Amino acid sequence: MLELPLRVNPHESRALAVRFEAGRQLYHAVLGEALRRLDLMQQSRAWAAARKMPQGAPGSPEQKNRAAGFSRIAKTIGFTDYAMQAFATKCKNACWIGDHLDAHTTQKIGTRAFQAAQRYSFRTSGRPSWVRLRIPGSRVSQEGRVQLVDSKGALADVELLVERFRLSGAATPEAL
Repeated sequence: MLELPLRVNPHESRALAVRFEAGRQLYHAVLGEALRRLDLMQQSRAWAAARKMPQGAPGSPEQKNRAAGFSRIAKTIGFTDYAMQAFATKCKNACWIGDHLDAHTTQKIGTRAFQAAQRYSFRTSGRPSWVRLRIPGSRVSQEGRVQLVDSKGALADVELLVERFRLSGAATPEAL
Protein backbone atom coordinates (compact mmCIF):
# COMPACT_ATOMS: atom_id res chain seq x y z
CA MET A 1 0.00 0.00 0.00
CA LEU A 2 1.29 3.43 -0.91
CA GLU A 3 0.54 6.26 1.49
CA LEU A 4 0.74 9.83 0.25
CA PRO A 5 -0.02 12.71 2.60
CA LEU A 6 -2.21 15.28 0.85
CA ARG A 7 -1.89 18.97 1.43
CA VAL A 8 -5.28 20.56 1.06
CA ASN A 9 -6.62 24.08 1.36
CA PRO A 10 -9.00 24.94 4.22
CA HIS A 11 -12.12 24.49 2.06
CA GLU A 12 -11.07 21.00 0.95
CA SER A 13 -10.04 20.15 4.49
CA ARG A 14 -13.51 21.06 5.75
CA ALA A 15 -15.21 18.99 3.04
CA LEU A 16 -13.07 15.97 3.92
CA ALA A 17 -13.64 16.46 7.65
CA VAL A 18 -17.42 16.47 7.05
CA ARG A 19 -17.11 13.28 5.00
CA PHE A 20 -15.09 11.56 7.71
CA GLU A 21 -17.57 12.69 10.38
CA ALA A 22 -20.42 11.26 8.30
CA GLY A 23 -18.53 7.96 8.06
CA ARG A 24 -17.88 7.92 11.79
CA GLN A 25 -21.54 8.54 12.64
CA LEU A 26 -22.71 5.89 10.17
CA TYR A 27 -20.22 3.40 11.63
CA HIS A 28 -21.60 4.07 15.12
CA ALA A 29 -25.17 3.51 13.95
CA VAL A 30 -24.35 0.25 12.17
CA LEU A 31 -22.14 -1.02 14.99
CA GLY A 32 -24.90 -0.32 17.52
CA GLU A 33 -27.41 -2.21 15.38
CA ALA A 34 -25.00 -5.14 14.88
CA LEU A 35 -24.39 -5.41 18.62
CA ARG A 36 -28.15 -5.19 19.27
CA ARG A 37 -28.80 -8.04 16.83
CA LEU A 38 -25.97 -10.06 18.35
CA ASP A 39 -27.49 -9.63 21.82
CA LEU A 40 -30.92 -10.70 20.49
CA MET A 41 -29.36 -13.71 18.84
CA GLN A 42 -27.53 -14.79 21.98
CA GLN A 43 -30.68 -14.40 24.11
CA SER A 44 -32.81 -16.61 21.86
CA ARG A 45 -33.85 -20.13 22.75
CA ALA A 46 -32.51 -21.39 19.44
CA TRP A 47 -29.05 -20.08 20.39
CA ALA A 48 -29.21 -21.93 23.72
CA ALA A 49 -30.23 -25.11 21.90
CA ALA A 50 -27.37 -24.73 19.40
CA ARG A 51 -24.88 -24.21 22.24
CA LYS A 52 -26.01 -27.49 23.83
CA MET A 53 -25.27 -29.42 20.64
CA PRO A 54 -22.04 -31.45 20.77
CA GLN A 55 -19.05 -29.55 19.40
CA GLY A 56 -17.32 -32.48 17.76
CA ALA A 57 -13.95 -32.48 16.07
CA PRO A 58 -13.22 -30.01 13.26
CA GLY A 59 -14.89 -31.22 10.07
CA SER A 60 -17.06 -33.79 11.86
CA PRO A 61 -20.82 -34.00 11.20
CA GLU A 62 -21.53 -32.78 14.75
CA GLN A 63 -19.43 -29.67 14.21
CA LYS A 64 -21.08 -28.98 10.83
CA ASN A 65 -24.59 -29.37 12.30
CA ARG A 66 -23.76 -27.01 15.15
CA ALA A 67 -22.27 -24.42 12.78
CA ALA A 68 -25.34 -24.70 10.53
CA GLY A 69 -27.57 -24.09 13.55
CA PHE A 70 -25.70 -20.92 14.50
CA SER A 71 -25.73 -19.78 10.87
CA ARG A 72 -29.52 -20.29 10.63
CA ILE A 73 -30.06 -18.19 13.76
CA ALA A 74 -27.81 -15.41 12.42
CA LYS A 75 -29.72 -15.30 9.13
CA THR A 76 -33.08 -15.29 10.93
CA ILE A 77 -32.08 -12.37 13.18
CA GLY A 78 -30.31 -10.52 10.37
CA PHE A 79 -26.79 -10.74 11.76
CA THR A 80 -25.04 -11.10 8.41
CA ASP A 81 -22.66 -8.95 6.42
CA TYR A 82 -25.28 -8.33 3.75
CA ALA A 83 -27.93 -7.34 6.32
CA MET A 84 -25.54 -4.86 7.94
CA GLN A 85 -24.68 -3.37 4.53
CA ALA A 86 -28.41 -2.98 3.82
CA PHE A 87 -28.92 -1.33 7.21
CA ALA A 88 -26.01 1.05 6.52
CA THR A 89 -27.53 2.01 3.17
CA LYS A 90 -30.93 2.57 4.78
CA CYS A 91 -29.39 4.82 7.46
CA LYS A 92 -27.33 6.73 4.91
CA ASN A 93 -30.32 7.43 2.69
CA ALA A 94 -32.51 8.54 5.60
CA CYS A 95 -30.44 11.56 6.64
CA TRP A 96 -27.76 14.08 5.71
CA ILE A 97 -25.08 11.40 5.51
CA GLY A 98 -26.32 10.41 2.05
CA ASP A 99 -25.07 13.73 0.69
CA HIS A 100 -21.50 12.95 1.74
CA LEU A 101 -20.90 9.19 1.30
CA ASP A 102 -21.10 7.03 -1.81
CA ALA A 103 -22.57 3.52 -1.98
CA HIS A 104 -19.26 1.67 -1.91
CA THR A 105 -17.98 3.51 1.14
CA THR A 106 -21.32 2.87 2.87
CA GLN A 107 -21.08 -0.86 2.15
CA LYS A 108 -17.51 -0.97 3.42
CA ILE A 109 -18.53 0.78 6.65
CA GLY A 110 -21.33 -1.79 7.09
CA THR A 111 -18.89 -4.64 6.55
CA ARG A 112 -16.37 -3.14 8.97
CA ALA A 113 -18.99 -2.80 11.72
CA PHE A 114 -20.27 -6.34 11.11
CA GLN A 115 -16.75 -7.79 11.27
CA ALA A 116 -16.08 -5.99 14.55
CA ALA A 117 -19.26 -7.45 16.07
CA GLN A 118 -18.50 -10.87 14.58
CA ARG A 119 -15.00 -10.91 16.10
CA TYR A 120 -16.64 -10.10 19.44
CA SER A 121 -19.15 -12.93 18.98
CA PHE A 122 -16.33 -15.40 18.26
CA ARG A 123 -14.46 -14.06 21.29
CA THR A 124 -11.37 -13.21 19.28
CA SER A 125 -11.55 -9.58 20.43
CA GLY A 126 -13.27 -7.51 23.08
CA ARG A 127 -16.52 -5.62 22.74
CA PRO A 128 -16.06 -2.97 20.04
CA SER A 129 -15.92 0.59 21.28
CA TRP A 130 -17.00 3.77 19.60
CA VAL A 131 -14.60 5.64 17.36
CA ARG A 132 -13.77 9.03 18.82
CA LEU A 133 -13.09 12.16 16.85
CA ARG A 134 -9.51 12.25 15.72
CA ILE A 135 -7.27 15.06 16.83
CA PRO A 136 -5.84 17.36 14.14
CA GLY A 137 -2.64 16.02 12.65
CA SER A 138 -3.64 12.38 12.98
CA ARG A 139 -4.20 10.08 10.03
CA VAL A 140 -7.75 9.41 8.95
CA SER A 141 -8.94 7.10 6.20
CA GLN A 142 -12.05 5.60 4.65
CA GLU A 143 -12.24 2.57 2.44
CA GLY A 144 -14.40 1.82 -0.54
CA ARG A 145 -14.38 -0.83 -3.21
CA VAL A 146 -14.38 -0.90 -6.98
CA GLN A 147 -14.94 -3.58 -9.59
CA LEU A 148 -12.20 -3.91 -12.17
CA VAL A 149 -12.26 -5.91 -15.39
CA ASP A 150 -9.04 -7.78 -16.11
CA SER A 151 -7.60 -8.50 -19.56
CA LYS A 152 -9.75 -11.65 -19.88
CA GLY A 153 -12.97 -9.75 -19.12
CA ALA A 154 -13.42 -11.17 -15.61
CA LEU A 155 -14.74 -8.94 -12.85
CA ALA A 156 -12.69 -8.62 -9.71
CA ASP A 157 -13.72 -6.86 -6.49
CA VAL A 158 -10.83 -4.73 -5.33
CA GLU A 159 -10.75 -2.93 -2.02
CA LEU A 160 -9.63 0.61 -2.51
CA LEU A 161 -8.33 3.05 0.03
CA VAL A 162 -10.35 6.09 -1.00
CA GLU A 163 -8.84 8.87 1.06
CA ARG A 164 -5.92 9.29 3.38
CA PHE A 165 -4.66 12.69 4.37
CA ARG A 166 -3.25 14.76 7.17
CA LEU A 167 -5.70 17.27 8.59
CA SER A 168 -2.91 19.64 9.51
CA GLY A 169 -1.80 20.33 5.92
CA ALA A 170 -2.87 23.77 4.72
CA ALA A 171 -1.04 24.11 1.40
CA THR A 172 -2.52 23.92 -2.08
CA PRO A 173 -2.89 20.56 -3.87
CA GLU A 174 -0.52 21.81 -6.60
CA ALA A 175 2.31 21.70 -4.06
CA LEU A 176 2.36 17.91 -4.23
